[in-house]
Amino acid sequence: MALEPVTGPSFEVRLALVAGSEPYQRLKSATVGERVEVIGIPRVSLSLVSWRMKHAEARDWSLPYEMVVVAIEDD
Repeated sequence: MALEPVTGPSFEVRLALVAGSEPYQRLKSATVGERVEVIGIPRVSLSLVSWRMKHAEARDWSLPYEMVVVAIEDD
């Protein structure tokens, strides 16, 4: 799987893509600023959540997750 950061108006989410798959090819060919809607499954790092719960300074940080992209949403 390839991991790609994706940014938006107020967030950044890593996308996990299978190299060579249709979603991978489509996102690789997208132009800067182009909007592509994907269907994904969230994957949460429970070990990182556990670590953050043990460290008070990290409790307000955003949820450590990435999206495993499984399809492109057709128009």
